[in-house]
Amino acid sequence: MEDYKAIYCLRCETHTKHIPKLSAVRDGCRVCSICSRMNGVYTLVKPDDKDFLKYSGDIKWMVYDKFGSYHATLNEIGLGCSLLMSPFSDDYTWLTTIVKEITEEDEHHIQFETENSLYILHKPIK
Repeated sequence: MEDYKAIYCLRCETHTKHIPKLSAVRDGCRVCSICSRMNGVYTLVKPDDKDFLKYSGDIKWMVYDKFGSYHATLNEIGLGCSLLMSPFSDDYTWLTTIVKEITEEDEHHIQFETENSLYILHKPIK
């Protein structure tokens, strides 16, 4: 299990130290040491949709070939790829449409626009 310096807490609205409690870790989450809220290691939100919330323990960026078929997986965002959130199995995951523009990126978050949505991905600080 990977240890993180800080994970974004939706209640505290900042990156905080999180505790790896077993029930949370199984769901790709950790527990905020300040407010005890369970948060995803990676948290995906849509600024225009207050009800949209996806979280996961890991992410991958999917690259497609010129025919639109899966070609490769990246560790970093790139134009023309899609975000895939864990679990990476037959269980439900979230896959965005293709990234058209990266509007902000730093060690804390990535704001990007896809073919049909604007997203903010909160990343853990390693």
